[in-house]
Amino acid sequence: MKMILLHIHDDRGADGRLQAACDIARACNAHVRCVQVTPMPSLMAADVYGGAGYAPSIAAELHDIADGFRHRVEAHLAHEDVAWDWVQMDGDSVAGLLAAAHLADLIVASLPEHGRATMQDPLPIVADLALGGRTPVLAVPATTRSLPIAGRAMVAWDGSAQSCAALRAADAPAAPAAPASSVTADLAANSGPALENARDHISKVLKIGREQIQPSPVSGLFEVQHGHDFGYATGDGRYFIRGDLIDID
Repeated sequence: MKMILLHIHDDRGADGRLQAACDIARACNAHVRCVQVTPMPSLMAADVYGGAGYAPSIAAELHDIADGFRHRVEAHLAHEDVAWDWVQMDGDSVAGLLAAAHLADLIVASLPEHGRATMQDPLPIVADLALGGRTPVLAVPATTRSLPIAGRAMVAWDGSAQSCAALRAADAPAAPAAPASSVTADLAANSGPALENARDHISKVLKIGREQIQPSPVSGLFEVQHGHDFGYATGDGRYFIRGDLIDID
Protein backbone atom coordinates (compact mmCIF):
# COMPACT_ATOMS: atom_id res chain seq x y z
CA MET A 1 0.00 0.00 0.00
CA LYS A 2 1.53 3.26 -1.19
CA MET A 3 -1.19 5.91 -1.31
CA ILE A 4 -4.02 6.56 1.15
CA LEU A 5 -6.65 9.12 0.17
CA LEU A 6 -8.13 10.92 3.18
CA HIS A 7 -11.48 12.71 2.95
CA ILE A 8 -11.07 16.16 4.48
CA HIS A 9 -14.28 17.74 5.74
CA ASP A 10 -15.10 19.67 8.92
CA ASP A 11 -17.40 17.29 10.79
CA ARG A 12 -17.29 15.21 13.96
CA GLY A 13 -15.73 12.28 12.10
CA ALA A 14 -12.77 14.30 10.83
CA ASP A 15 -10.40 13.40 13.70
CA GLY A 16 -11.24 9.71 13.41
CA ARG A 17 -10.58 9.66 9.68
CA LEU A 18 -7.32 11.50 10.12
CA GLN A 19 -6.06 9.20 12.86
CA ALA A 20 -7.05 6.04 10.99
CA ALA A 21 -5.25 7.23 7.85
CA CYS A 22 -2.12 8.11 9.82
CA ASP A 23 -2.10 4.78 11.66
CA ILE A 24 -2.32 2.85 8.38
CA ALA A 25 0.30 5.07 6.72
CA ARG A 26 2.78 4.47 9.54
CA ALA A 27 2.21 0.71 9.50
CA CYS A 28 2.53 0.43 5.72
CA ASN A 29 5.01 3.25 5.08
CA ALA A 30 2.38 4.86 2.86
CA HIS A 31 1.69 8.42 1.76
CA VAL A 32 -1.46 10.26 2.86
CA ARG A 33 -3.15 12.44 0.27
CA CYS A 34 -5.59 14.85 1.92
CA VAL A 35 -8.43 15.74 -0.44
CA GLN A 36 -10.60 18.70 0.54
CA VAL A 37 -13.61 19.36 -1.68
CA THR A 38 -15.41 22.66 -1.09
CA PRO A 39 -19.06 22.32 -2.19
CA MET A 40 -20.45 25.23 -4.11
CA PRO A 41 -24.19 25.95 -3.62
CA SER A 42 -26.50 25.33 -6.54
CA LEU A 43 -27.44 29.01 -6.83
CA MET A 44 -23.98 29.59 -8.27
CA ALA A 45 -24.81 27.40 -11.27
CA ALA A 46 -28.08 29.10 -12.16
CA ASP A 47 -29.55 32.56 -11.87
CA VAL A 48 -33.24 31.73 -11.57
CA TYR A 49 -33.84 34.23 -8.73
CA GLY A 50 -30.79 36.38 -9.19
CA GLY A 51 -28.82 34.46 -6.58
CA ALA A 52 -25.77 34.07 -8.77
CA GLY A 53 -24.94 37.71 -8.12
CA TYR A 54 -23.92 36.70 -4.60
CA ALA A 55 -21.72 33.87 -5.88
CA PRO A 56 -18.32 35.60 -5.51
CA SER A 57 -18.89 36.57 -1.88
CA ILE A 58 -20.32 33.14 -1.00
CA ALA A 59 -17.41 31.37 -2.70
CA ALA A 60 -14.92 33.57 -0.87
CA GLU A 61 -16.54 32.85 2.48
CA LEU A 62 -16.61 29.10 1.83
CA HIS A 63 -12.96 29.14 0.85
CA ASP A 64 -12.05 31.09 4.00
CA ILE A 65 -13.83 28.46 6.12
CA ALA A 66 -12.08 25.64 4.21
CA ASP A 67 -8.69 27.35 4.64
CA GLY A 68 -9.24 27.69 8.37
CA PHE A 69 -9.97 23.99 8.70
CA ARG A 70 -7.00 23.16 6.51
CA HIS A 71 -4.67 25.05 8.85
CA ARG A 72 -5.99 23.07 11.83
CA VAL A 73 -5.51 19.74 10.06
CA GLU A 74 -2.04 20.66 8.86
CA ALA A 75 -1.06 21.59 12.41
CA HIS A 76 -2.15 18.10 13.50
CA LEU A 77 -0.29 16.42 10.63
CA ALA A 78 2.89 18.24 11.63
CA HIS A 79 2.99 16.02 14.72
CA GLU A 80 2.30 12.77 12.85
CA ASP A 81 5.24 10.79 11.50
CA VAL A 82 3.77 10.35 8.01
CA ALA A 83 4.32 11.79 4.53
CA TRP A 84 1.39 13.75 3.19
CA ASP A 85 0.24 16.29 0.63
CA TRP A 86 -2.92 18.31 0.06
CA VAL A 87 -5.38 18.57 -2.83
CA GLN A 88 -8.10 21.23 -2.75
CA MET A 89 -10.93 21.49 -5.24
CA ASP A 90 -14.46 22.83 -5.60
CA GLY A 91 -17.52 20.81 -6.51
CA ASP A 92 -19.25 17.58 -5.49
CA SER A 93 -17.55 15.62 -2.71
CA VAL A 94 -18.06 12.17 -4.23
CA ALA A 95 -17.00 13.19 -7.73
CA GLY A 96 -13.94 15.01 -6.40
CA LEU A 97 -12.80 12.13 -4.20
CA LEU A 98 -13.26 9.57 -6.97
CA ALA A 99 -11.36 11.77 -9.41
CA ALA A 100 -8.46 11.99 -6.97
CA ALA A 101 -8.51 8.27 -6.14
CA HIS A 102 -7.34 6.78 -9.45
CA LEU A 103 -3.86 6.08 -8.08
CA ALA A 104 -4.89 5.57 -4.46
CA ASP A 105 -4.87 2.18 -2.72
CA LEU A 106 -7.47 3.12 -0.13
CA ILE A 107 -10.05 5.84 0.56
CA VAL A 108 -10.65 6.69 4.22
CA ALA A 109 -14.15 8.03 4.89
CA SER A 110 -16.63 8.04 7.78
CA LEU A 111 -19.17 5.32 8.39
CA PRO A 112 -22.70 6.74 7.90
CA GLU A 113 -24.82 6.66 11.04
CA HIS A 114 -28.51 6.50 10.08
CA GLY A 115 -28.71 9.71 8.09
CA ARG A 116 -27.32 13.20 8.58
CA ALA A 117 -29.27 14.97 11.32
CA THR A 118 -26.92 17.96 11.79
CA MET A 119 -24.23 19.75 9.80
CA GLN A 120 -21.61 18.20 12.08
CA ASP A 121 -22.56 14.66 11.07
CA PRO A 122 -20.24 13.10 8.46
CA LEU A 123 -21.38 13.21 4.85
CA PRO A 124 -23.19 9.96 3.88
CA ILE A 125 -20.94 9.26 0.89
CA VAL A 126 -19.44 5.83 1.64
CA ALA A 127 -21.88 3.87 -0.53
CA ASP A 128 -21.41 6.25 -3.48
CA LEU A 129 -17.62 6.00 -3.16
CA ALA A 130 -17.72 2.20 -3.00
CA LEU A 131 -20.11 1.83 -5.94
CA GLY A 132 -18.79 4.70 -8.04
CA GLY A 133 -15.12 3.75 -8.15
CA ARG A 134 -12.69 0.85 -8.01
CA THR A 135 -10.68 1.96 -4.98
CA PRO A 136 -11.38 0.12 -1.69
CA VAL A 137 -13.10 2.28 0.94
CA LEU A 138 -12.34 2.11 4.66
CA ALA A 139 -15.42 3.41 6.52
CA VAL A 140 -14.51 4.27 10.11
CA PRO A 141 -16.99 5.26 12.85
CA ALA A 142 -17.10 8.94 13.74
CA THR A 143 -15.95 8.07 17.26
CA THR A 144 -12.74 6.36 16.09
CA ARG A 145 -9.66 7.44 18.00
CA SER A 146 -7.10 4.98 16.59
CA LEU A 147 -6.84 1.99 14.30
CA PRO A 148 -4.82 -0.92 15.78
CA ILE A 149 -3.25 -2.25 12.59
CA ALA A 150 -1.57 -5.17 14.37
CA GLY A 151 -4.78 -6.18 16.15
CA ARG A 152 -7.13 -9.00 15.27
CA ALA A 153 -9.08 -8.59 12.05
CA MET A 154 -12.57 -9.96 11.54
CA VAL A 155 -14.07 -10.49 8.10
CA ALA A 156 -17.86 -10.80 8.03
CA TRP A 157 -19.41 -12.19 4.88
CA ASP A 158 -22.45 -14.10 3.65
CA GLY A 159 -20.57 -16.91 1.92
CA SER A 160 -21.70 -15.83 -1.56
CA ALA A 161 -19.51 -16.15 -4.66
CA GLN A 162 -19.22 -12.35 -4.79
CA SER A 163 -17.99 -12.22 -1.19
CA CYS A 164 -15.45 -14.96 -1.84
CA ALA A 165 -14.12 -13.12 -4.89
CA ALA A 166 -13.86 -9.86 -2.94
CA LEU A 167 -12.03 -11.56 -0.08
CA ARG A 168 -9.54 -13.24 -2.41
CA ALA A 169 -8.87 -9.94 -4.14
CA ALA A 170 -8.57 -7.96 -0.92
CA ASP A 171 -5.21 -6.49 0.03
CA ALA A 172 -5.74 -5.97 3.76
CA PRO A 173 -3.70 -3.17 5.38
CA ALA A 174 -3.18 -5.26 8.52
CA ALA A 175 0.27 -6.49 9.41
CA PRO A 176 1.03 -9.97 7.96
CA ALA A 177 1.38 -11.48 11.42
CA ALA A 178 -1.96 -10.17 12.63
CA PRO A 179 -4.49 -12.92 13.40
CA ALA A 180 -7.72 -13.00 11.45
CA SER A 181 -11.13 -14.50 12.02
CA SER A 182 -13.89 -15.07 9.51
CA VAL A 183 -17.58 -14.96 10.36
CA THR A 184 -20.05 -16.42 7.90
CA ALA A 185 -23.65 -15.29 8.20
CA ASP A 186 -26.13 -17.96 7.14
CA LEU A 187 -29.00 -16.04 5.59
CA ALA A 188 -30.73 -19.09 4.12
CA ALA A 189 -33.18 -19.36 7.03
CA ASN A 190 -34.37 -15.81 6.32
CA SER A 191 -34.54 -16.05 2.54
CA GLY A 192 -37.04 -17.30 0.00
CA PRO A 193 -40.62 -17.72 1.24
CA ALA A 194 -39.66 -16.74 4.80
CA LEU A 195 -38.35 -13.39 3.58
CA GLU A 196 -41.37 -12.73 1.38
CA ASN A 197 -43.78 -13.56 4.21
CA ALA A 198 -41.86 -11.29 6.58
CA ARG A 199 -41.97 -8.47 4.04
CA ASP A 200 -45.73 -8.90 3.76
CA HIS A 201 -46.25 -8.57 7.53
CA ILE A 202 -43.57 -6.03 8.44
CA SER A 203 -44.33 -3.67 5.56
CA LYS A 204 -47.99 -3.52 6.62
CA VAL A 205 -47.25 -2.98 10.31
CA LEU A 206 -44.49 -0.39 9.90
CA LYS A 207 -45.89 1.22 6.73
CA ILE A 208 -42.65 0.87 4.80
CA GLY A 209 -41.64 -0.49 1.42
CA ARG A 210 -40.80 -4.14 0.96
CA GLU A 211 -37.32 -3.26 -0.26
CA GLN A 212 -36.56 -1.77 3.16
CA ILE A 213 -36.75 -5.24 4.71
CA GLN A 214 -33.73 -7.52 4.29
CA PRO A 215 -32.56 -10.82 5.84
CA SER A 216 -30.32 -10.80 8.92
CA PRO A 217 -27.80 -13.36 10.24
CA VAL A 218 -30.25 -14.32 13.03
CA SER A 219 -33.01 -16.73 12.13
CA GLY A 220 -36.42 -15.11 12.58
CA LEU A 221 -35.12 -11.53 12.63
CA PHE A 222 -35.12 -9.23 9.61
CA GLU A 223 -33.15 -6.03 9.08
CA VAL A 224 -35.43 -3.03 8.72
CA GLN A 225 -34.82 0.56 7.61
CA HIS A 226 -37.60 2.73 9.01
CA GLY A 227 -37.03 6.38 8.13
CA HIS A 228 -33.70 7.31 9.70
CA ASP A 229 -33.90 4.33 12.07
CA PHE A 230 -32.33 0.96 11.50
CA GLY A 231 -33.27 -2.10 13.47
CA TYR A 232 -34.60 -5.63 13.41
CA ALA A 233 -38.14 -7.00 13.39
CA THR A 234 -39.64 -10.42 13.85
CA GLY A 235 -41.18 -12.03 10.80
CA ASP A 236 -44.72 -11.30 11.96
CA GLY A 237 -43.92 -7.61 12.52
CA ARG A 238 -44.91 -7.79 16.19
CA TYR A 239 -41.54 -6.88 17.69
CA PHE A 240 -39.08 -4.25 16.53
CA ILE A 241 -35.60 -3.76 18.01
CA ARG A 242 -33.95 -0.41 17.28
CA GLY A 243 -30.16 -0.35 17.02
CA ASP A 244 -27.31 -2.56 15.90
CA LEU A 245 -27.07 -6.34 16.01
CA ILE A 246 -23.70 -7.32 17.46
CA ASP A 247 -22.15 -10.81 17.36
CA ILE A 248 -20.37 -11.20 20.71
CA ASP A 249 -19.11 -14.73 20.09
